[in-house]
Amino acid sequence: MNIFNVLSEGKSRLHEPSISAMLGYLLDTTKDHGLGDRFFREFLKLLQSHAESATLTEVLSQPFIKTETELEAAFENDGKRCDIDIAISLAPKYKISFYIENKIRSGAARASQLFDYYNAILSETEPEETVYMIFLTPEENKKHYEEEYNKLAVKKNHRKVWLFWSSQEGGILNLFVNILQRDAVGEIDPINEYLRHTIKAFVSHIKARLLREKVTHPYFGEDIGQVVEEVNFESKDGSVYKIVLRDSSQIQVFRGDEKMVAKEILRKIIKEKGFDIKFEKNNTRTIGKKVIQHLKTHRQ
Repeated sequence: MNIFNVLSEGKSRLHEPSISAMLGYLLDTTKDHGLGDRFFREFLKLLQSHAESATLTEVLSQPFIKTETELEAAFENDGKRCDIDIAISLAPKYKISFYIENKIRSGAARASQLFDYYNAILSETEPEETVYMIFLTPEENKKHYEEEYNKLAVKKNHRKVWLFWSSQEGGILNLFVNILQRDAVGEIDPINEYLRHTIKAFVSHIKARLLREKVTHPYFGEDIGQVVEEVNFESKDGSVYKIVLRDSSQIQVFRGDEKMVAKEILRKIIKEKGFDIKFEKNNTRTIGKKVIQHLKTHRQ
């Protein structure tokens, strides 16, 4: 079951505030999601790739980045209220603020909105403060948003960045996918089970409902055939994996009851154990069989 899909059935819809809330929650390094500042760091690296800054480099060098995040932050411009979807501050340590205006439907584009919101923010911005205005939209039909983005002109020490709800490299959704992949191969401390499944559901929902992509589920393949061989492996980070070979030659890798991306875990095992197994030009089934053989041989 995907709770995000359920909440979008019938007359219900997950609108921009709901999608922004999920993003804002993970970008807040003080929340109870258990990621600390890991997701926010990936977000900053993405910004760096669009608008390089020595200040951001310094921020990224810190052992922990504390953020203050506000959803639907209220400002005023010419007597009109302006609600910014996500506002992030690094104060008091750094005078840097990030404002994210999230669009998930092309019909929501309004030519002067980003410009008006920026001017509203300026009324409460200190002269030495660095402001990032971030426009977040689907990449499809981007022409609908071009006028709004192009109309925004920012001060010299401010930045404007256009990001996309994309699962490709450089897209916001790819940050979610990267967190899952790094968790799977033990590059980061394990994510709690509830958050892991919530992120998977969110990614699947955005792909299917917002990006209209064909959704695949690499973590949940069907079992094809009977188990003929299996072996356990404990990695250096303490994660315990079970590698399974079925009579169909299918290779599966489990961590507890969860099916993992087999090829990534096999790569991790080969690297940790120093096995002489060529990864390139071999499919998962061939690599998996060799890994099982090597693990069994080294235990004898």
